[in-house]
Amino acid sequence: MVGRGEKDEILIDIPKQDFPHRVILSRIIAGVIRVALEASSKKATVYWVNGIDAYRIDELINLHWFSLGKRKKMSNQRLYTEYHDYSNYKRMENASGDQEMLQSIKIIEKFTPLPKKSGYFT
Repeated sequence: MVGRGEKDEILIDIPKQDFPHRVILSRIIAGVIRVALEASSKKATVYWVNGIDAYRIDELINLHWFSLGKRKKMSNQRLYTEYHDYSNYKRMENASGDQEMLQSIKIIEKFTPLPKKSGYFT
């Protein structure tokens, strides 16, 4: 969506120029995080509505450690308790078709190691 004063537009294809700010909308949180990571990898500054902690980044960080088998680094053992290992997590996503799980797996596999919260994100 592009606000232009009186009337807003919804754009399918975003022009590459003359739009210094963009808002990312997604049905799932992991979709927003994935797009933010892609933007930050291009050195764009990312601002989080309600702060980065509102986006459950800690769950993604736990999945990162879980995927590496580093259980002791996980702040919450829920993933280990429910899936025991990352390959079971991936099998469950494949069987269930859960989009949040799928996007989380894509993030982990594309952006490992994850950037620090204080690095690219403000």
